[in-house]
Amino acid sequence: MAKAVAMLLEAMYEQDFCDLSYGFRRGRSPHQALQEVRQGLLGHRLGYGIDCDSSSFFDPLQHDTLLAILRQRIKDGRVLEFIELWLQAGLLDGKEMVCPAKGRPQGSVLSPLLANGYLHEVLDTWCETVVQAHCRGTVVLYRYADDFGIGCEREEDARRIQEVLPKRFAKYGRAINTAKTQLVDFGRPQRSTAGHKPGTFSFLGFVHSWGKTWRGSYTIKRKTEGKRLRRTLGAFWRWCRDHRHRPLQAPYASLCAKLRGDYQYDGIRCNSQCLDLVSHTATRAWRYWLNRRGGRKMTWRAFGRMMAAYPLLRPRIVPGWV
Repeated sequence: MAKAVAMLLEAMYEQDFCDLSYGFRRGRSPHQALQEVRQGLLGHRLGYGIDCDSSSFFDPLQHDTLLAILRQRIKDGRVLEFIELWLQAGLLDGKEMVCPAKGRPQGSVLSPLLANGYLHEVLDTWCETVVQAHCRGTVVLYRYADDFGIGCEREEDARRIQEVLPKRFAKYGRAINTAKTQLVDFGRPQRSTAGHKPGTFSFLGFVHSWGKTWRGSYTIKRKTEGKRLRRTLGAFWRWCRDHRHRPLQAPYASLCAKLRGDYQYDGIRCNSQCLDLVSHTATRAWRYWLNRRGGRKMTWRAFGRMMAAYPLLRPRIVPGWV
């Protein structure tokens, strides 16, 4: 039933969603969103950006607010009744059944569509109809689910949006982290202003910054965000520790699958150093914990022979953005 409602909502909302909304939409990926951000920064000459922090964004989401937004687009009472029942579904907390009055169940096929529908009304439509009409320069919104950033051509426009953004979310019963939402001076560096260093901002787990190419011109460079990189390295280390006693073939296949998944997402241009660090840490953790399985110790020579028979995947840069 949830899948049928999800297909219905997707057909209704897909024609309404904005072009720069990429989260959980058919035929759209995070890499496409990253490429669109890069092309927008290079093409529109957006000198200022609002780096928005929306951690734990949907956990305290009020059900009444979400249903009121859905009623503007959905007129079938049976569909609305099902969504309301789904939102109020109980959660088993130990031995007690808890029926939350806010938030949305995680892992359902309906969750991404409801999130997109909510932010389409709160943020996307507002930026297209109100913000751009009252700004003197170009304003572009980039959003992937609840991770979003706003690029502005003029500083005064960016400051006005930063001031009014919390009020917009408060109107719908939500609040953004104003302490971590900051205005970033992201203008293209000029040779005449040697002392000026542009800021950086994070989007989809990557830090975006200006850097020089080998020809000496400036371009947008991206690398894995520090806290996400540390979390990835720690996860590989703990996984090798917890699976060191299993027969070699099974954990080897799983470790290669984990590395493949990390390389496929983080394997973008200018991010080779972070990929090499992940590969080095995974190899080091693999050898360290195999050496602690007990019995005869694994020397580096023995580990080299094992790596020749069971080579770990090497990192690579994704060749395209398809």
